[in-house]
This record gives sequence, C-alpha cells and structure tokens, in this order.
Amino acid sequence: MESVDIITDPKVFKVRLLVVDPEFREEEQVVPGVRVTLISYNGVGVDAEFTFGGPMELELPAGRYEMLVDAEGYAFRDIEVVVDGEGDVIVPLEPLKTTVAVTVLVETPQGEESPVTSGLIVFEAVNLPLKD
Repeated sequence: MESVDIITDPKVFKVRLLVVDPEFREEEQVVPGVRVTLISYNGVGVDAEFTFGGPMELELPAGRYEMLVDAEGYAFRDIEVVVDGEGDVIVPLEPLKTTVAVTVLVETPQGEESPVTSGLIVFEAVNLPLKD
C-alpha cells in the first residue's frame, strides 16, 4: 500500500481587531488598555494573551476563535469570531455601572426623620485618582 502525504495549510487573513465603547463618538470609541485572551482555535484549546491600546492588526488562519476581551472599567466579553476573510472585527464593551439609591432625610422639630427627596445616582466606572 502506498502512503500519501496530505498537507493542510489554512489561508491566512489580515484582520483588524477593534474594541470600542459604543457610548462615545466614533473618533473616541476605541477602548485603551484592552486585554484579549485567545481561548480556542477551531475547538482546540489555546492559551495566548495580548494587551493593546488601539486597533490591533493580526494575521490569522481561517477558522473559528473563542476570545475573552476585557479592559479596566468595562464588563468582560466572551466572544466567538469566525475568520473567513480580511476585514474588521468590532467588539463593543459595556462600561461597568453601579446604581445607588439615595434618600435625603431631615430631622423634624419633633425629633423624627422625614425624607425630603430621593432618587438614583448612576456611577460609571472611570479611572479617577484616589486620595489616601
């Protein structure tokens, strides 16, 4: 019986990975300090992590990728990307937000507390310098 060598060489495509905050104007949307961890390629586990501060140009073999994408102040995303041609892969990240309920009380002449106003304050995660 004669043996035959089969060589598979997947086509490689240039892909630009853009991680954006959709709440900003287009020219300010790119999220800085993004961490991307490549989890799998075509279902095979891979452990590769890279950090970048803007659009990242990659040359990737055709296939299906699972990636974790995160940045400080944003919720992480577990995404699946299918690379089958050149182009942009746009990943929107949602800013972390915390909602705090606030009630302002005043003390009445009788010594009781009475609410004068209440509401919600929404804090978005931002990098603020903290003082000790």
